[in-house]
Amino acid sequence: MSISFLKKYSYYITLILLISFSPYFVFYNHNFEQLTFDKTLQPLMLLSLLVLLTFVILYFLINIFPNYYKLVFASSIIFLIFIENFDYIYLDLIKKELWINPDFNPKLMFIFIYLLSVFIFLNLLKIKFLKIFFLFYSIFMLVIPAFELSLKFINNIETDIQNTPKAEDFLADRKDVINDKSILKENVYFILLDGYASKKTFSRMSFNNDNFYKYLNKSNFKSLGDKAAYDKTYLALGGIFNLSYPFVDGDAYNNRMNFFPGLLNNNKKPPLIAELDNLQYEFIFYGNFWSGCLFRHAKCGNPPKFFLTYESIIFFSKTLLNGYFFKNGLQFDAISSFLEKDKKIKIQDSKFHFFHHLSPHPPYLKNDCKTVKSKSLKSWEPLEDYLFTVNCVNSLVMEFISYIDKNDPSAIIIIQSDHGPRTSSFDLFEATDFDGDVYMENEISILNTVRSPQKCDKWLKNNLGPINTIKFTLGCLKQEKPIYLEEKTFVGDYEDFGAIKEFN
Repeated sequence: MSISFLKKYSYYITLILLISFSPYFVFYNHNFEQLTFDKTLQPLMLLSLLVLLTFVILYFLINIFPNYYKLVFASSIIFLIFIENFDYIYLDLIKKELWINPDFNPKLMFIFIYLLSVFIFLNLLKIKFLKIFFLFYSIFMLVIPAFELSLKFINNIETDIQNTPKAEDFLADRKDVINDKSILKENVYFILLDGYASKKTFSRMSFNNDNFYKYLNKSNFKSLGDKAAYDKTYLALGGIFNLSYPFVDGDAYNNRMNFFPGLLNNNKKPPLIAELDNLQYEFIFYGNFWSGCLFRHAKCGNPPKFFLTYESIIFFSKTLLNGYFFKNGLQFDAISSFLEKDKKIKIQDSKFHFFHHLSPHPPYLKNDCKTVKSKSLKSWEPLEDYLFTVNCVNSLVMEFISYIDKNDPSAIIIIQSDHGPRTSSFDLFEATDFDGDVYMENEISILNTVRSPQKCDKWLKNNLGPINTIKFTLGCLKQEKPIYLEEKTFVGDYEDFGAIKEFN
């Protein structure tokens, strides 16, 4: 691409660059507290390739049709705004709001709006004031979020999370246990079902989940407490990996760099993995598209088949390219990946398998229980889709237990949810039926059940929460009485990021 081309069409090229990269800064600025810069590199790289491809195409078109360069550039600018900008026009919106005939193809209306926009833009560019205005508007569309992001970088202080829990929080003082013959070597399978409701919440939904509970009971699982440690996934798993409550009532944090899943890439090993290392256990993580799987302190049991990261999926889900990125980015999940592989399990092999299974959390599943039904990553409604996905998860978990029964019968199995569903999205309850805390109670009520060797049963309690459950598991492996924490539940606030309150 010649320098003369860049100089001659610098105005249009500048507009294209500003319009193309402004969504990246909006995305990163909006999610700054929840991700690190390296997590944004893939969407930035893909966006840069898209811009480069656009310029290559424009270069050839302008050389072929030099007299129509304004039309070519105007069409490309409007096209980029439509497909890439966060405020692009939705086909569903056109069909619902702009056309009264439901039989009319909304794509035709979309094309009409696109051509009309190009025509209007071309004519407005003839007015010098508006031409300058478009340039400055595009500049500020990028500069403002970039400036806000820069201020966040300057003022950002890494939160001091409790990566070194207090001595009384550990199961016991560390010691050399390698030659201790009392130490168990049973494999551990920790299944974390994201957003799985408690028995009480299912009852409020009028959903009969008894077949699943009966199967667990028949398989010698013992029900523990039904209260979560935290109401958010990154906090809940942060507590499990830290073997403590990282933040309690009144504490605050600036970002999520030291929470799950980021803590698995920190310089220092999380206490759970450090304890397992001391027991000479291998930690194997099975992830999903949200958590990922490739970590510094964990062996990946199910590497993604597709190269897209969660951040790329989220970024491009806001564009007209969302169908391709969403479809190809959700092709691996935890339990399914384990069962699909022809694994040769060796009993008492000192392996700790941790499964972060995304379902029944949205996106929900279709009738095949494999393909995602909805493109929403946050929307919990409708209720029937959530409950259908619960049935899919139940079948998968029962298949998993059956497989372990045959191949690793002495293994320790924990089945736990990090938090319950957001039932406020279901519009399920009449205001007079429950008090105002019912939705929060549903969100902090979980499934928590374990199957362990009889020699460990003496340390089990009926009200163990998630953190004490993992302490019980480590105590069982060590054959030492666990030192339990006081059971507490804390809630975070999406609106007031970083604020923690205790829920009583």
